[in-house]
Order: sequence, then structure tokens, then C-alpha cells
Amino acid sequence: MKKPLQRTKVVIRHLPPSLSQNDLLALFHDHFNDHYNWFYFRPGKSSYKDQMYSRAYEELKKHVNVFEFVELLNGHVFVNEKDSDYLEFLKVIAKLAENLPSAEIQMERKEVELSC
Repeated sequence: MKKPLQRTKVVIRHLPPSLSQNDLLALFHDHFNDHYNWFYFRPGKSSYKDQMYSRAYEELKKHVNVFEFVELLNGHVFVNEKDSDYLEFLKVIAKLAENLPSAEIQMERKEVELSC
């Protein structure tokens, strides 16, 4: 029987094109300073027509570190200095939406308005 794969390479895709290598390293360098063998960053490009996302490739020394690394970056929202409005938008979306009244209640309200 074969051993389960113990993968140590991580690919971080769909990073903002404006994100720099130093900004990305600042996120996990404190936690994983001595835990990776190599790191490669491919910057993205943003133009009027097309947008090419940044990517990062990393090989960790132990496969156990992969899970910690994923937990650290999974769900992280990357925002640059131009996107303060976007952060506000995310906060509004995160709030619970008010429940709309049922169709029966809406029909009763319309009937009352029409009868007046």
C-alpha cells in the first residue's frame, strides 16, 4: 500500500495585481519565517482591457505547515489604499439582511391601500 502524499508546495492565486511581494510576505513572514524552502512571486498586471492577477508559489519544509499556512491566508481580504470604499461595502454585505414580509402580508397591505 502506498503512503498518502505529503505535499508541501502551495500556490496562492487570484491575488490583486497591485499587491507587492513585500506586502504578501509581511502577512506570513512572522509565522513562517523558517518554515519554507523557497518562495516565488509573480506580479500581476492591470490594464484598461485585461487584468492579470498576481500569483505566489511556495514550498514549505513540512507538510504539517501547509495546513497552518492555509488557515492563515484562507478568507483573507486583500485591500490596497484605493479600496477603502470596498471595505465598507463588505461590511454592509456582512450584516444580516432584514427579512421581507411574506407575500400574504404584502397583498393585505396593498388591499388596504387600494380600499382607502
